[in-house]
Amino acid sequence: MFLAGCATISTQTYDQVREARDTSGPQGAVKVLEQAGGTDLLSQLEYGEMLRLASRHEDSLKAFQSADQKVGEWENGARSDIEKTAGMVLGAVVSERLTAYEGQDYEKVMLTVRMALDRMALGDWNTARVDIRRTHDREDLIAELRAKEYSKVEEKAKAESKTEGFQPIKLTEIDGYPVKSIQDPRLSQLKNGYQNALGHYLSGFLYEALQEPSLAAPGYQRAAELSPGSKLPQQALATLDRRVARATAGQTDVLFLIEHGEAPRLVAKSFAIPYGIGGVGVPKFFQMSIPYFDDMPSKSAAPSQITVGGRSLKLEPIVDFGLMANRSLKDRMPGILLRGFIRGAAKAVVRDKVNERNPLLGLAVTLATVASEVPDDRTWRGLPQRIYIARAQMPEGEHTIRIDGVADAVQPVRVAGRYAVVPIRIIGSRGFNTGVALLNQGGAVTASSGDTPGTSADSPVGGDAGTPSASPIAVTPDVAAPAAVRRVKVRK
Repeated sequence: MFLAGCATISTQTYDQVREARDTSGPQGAVKVLEQAGGTDLLSQLEYGEMLRLASRHEDSLKAFQSADQKVGEWENGARSDIEKTAGMVLGAVVSERLTAYEGQDYEKVMLTVRMALDRMALGDWNTARVDIRRTHDREDLIAELRAKEYSKVEEKAKAESKTEGFQPIKLTEIDGYPVKSIQDPRLSQLKNGYQNALGHYLSGFLYEALQEPSLAAPGYQRAAELSPGSKLPQQALATLDRRVARATAGQTDVLFLIEHGEAPRLVAKSFAIPYGIGGVGVPKFFQMSIPYFDDMPSKSAAPSQITVGGRSLKLEPIVDFGLMANRSLKDRMPGILLRGFIRGAAKAVVRDKVNERNPLLGLAVTLATVASEVPDDRTWRGLPQRIYIARAQMPEGEHTIRIDGVADAVQPVRVAGRYAVVPIRIIGSRGFNTGVALLNQGGAVTASSGDTPGTSADSPVGGDAGTPSASPIAVTPDVAAPAAVRRVKVRK
């Protein structure tokens, strides 16, 4: 009972969040989370995501900042003693669920990207630049930490191999484990399970918009390396100087972010693991919880293009959280298996010794060891499954957006100024405008929340036929971006 009570936001709670979102809109999901009242990392991640979906960007940013503070504590601990932090991966605790949730690596990286998008929607492109820079620092720390963890797992495995009865566990030998989930050949195409191509492309776009092409180029370059199947990062890099030097009057450079589906669900089940032979020749077993990701089937086909103002734009995938989650799990699996074996074998030894002296008490210990192996299924479920991008020069003004698989009644989107970001989240057959961000020609920033006075923030981009669509508005923020930098030639 105690272990079950250690859950933060449970699978059951998130199912309630999804049901409320699908029936009552994002605001309904927000109410479910508020009633749950969680203040931990995972609760704040889910809360911030639902608030963003409801176009409540200030509140969303506050929730994400609360989550980021908790991730920051983890970062500070890792930086102060990275050897100790890396060694904690081998801690054989009573249950995986008893450890504080630190977030999946790709979630930590996506958190600062989400914060940047919230700030841009509020018009604060300057601070969004800070969030993007922190994203890169976070990636570097994770890379260093995981490399040290892998080294320690190898050392521990070699030491344990000298222990009598220790046998390395292979997933292919565990009856019932879906090994195909981490044997997908596409996983090898990813450099790792945490670097976010969207974050780097957004970095390039943001620095370009703020007239800093020397900083924009590395962002586009890194995005191209992380998403070799996408041509847009390479094109953005090749034509960067020309775009920065020459602005077309009345035209807006628009980046479309189309978020589709839902992040995969982490399933952790207990499997029977053999660890020796009993006195009568019967194999001995203990229970060990091993996680795997179960992709949630999308309710709509993946979009391939969008139509804006009569123009068809091809969508290119930039992030696949299903693949990233499985790659991250694959990289961590040696430590998970080693830690689980040490924990499970230790419990089994105690159980067997007690059972020899007192079978009744041994039964109680057996039940306790099985019950304590509580599966850890915590992940940021509110993230999309995939994110696609498209980019085009669009005339300033209002445009309708049509997306494959989304209902025909489409909310108009207004773009203005030199640069704009238009993020749209597709869930089922509905599309939600999650905050258009605008950067004006002279450097002043405006934002469009997607809300209109007198209309609900839950108004979808693609709603039911006959539902009036909300008109976007632009508001002037308190913080403006610096004026565009003048490019000059210097003669020697």
